[in-house]
Amino acid sequence: MSQSREDQKTVETLIDPTAGLITYTVTGNLELDDIRQALEGLYENPDFRPGMNALWQIKDGTIGVTATELPDLIELLKRLADKRGTGYRSAIVVRHNMDFGLSTVFQMHAYSLPFEIKVFQSLTQAKRWVAGEEP
Repeated sequence: MSQSREDQKTVETLIDPTAGLITYTVTGNLELDDIRQALEGLYENPDFRPGMNALWQIKDGTIGVTATELPDLIELLKRLADKRGTGYRSAIVVRHNMDFGLSTVFQMHAYSLPFEIKVFQSLTQAKRWVAGEEP
């Protein structure tokens, strides 16, 4: 029996040291453990530098993190802040309205984190914002 695309989970991480950008491309249902693994896997990559901007492309996937797990996600990000760095931008690009809503709730809860988060439905706008071309 073959798996549908939504059942196949992948978080592909690409680091562009020249642009100072980490791009996460999500396929399938993104759960809290997938986020944790992607973030913790950064530190093994020789191209990673603290404070690099991030772009989460969830256009070919969905967010499986529930609203009740958002505090756990915030705590994870706080715990990793020493290694991850501060002052960077993290853009989340989603396709579905439900994902946009949940991501926006996350953005509002993430005010205490040492970096900026913004949610987009347009990849072009997200890239401009994360590059500092838009406020």
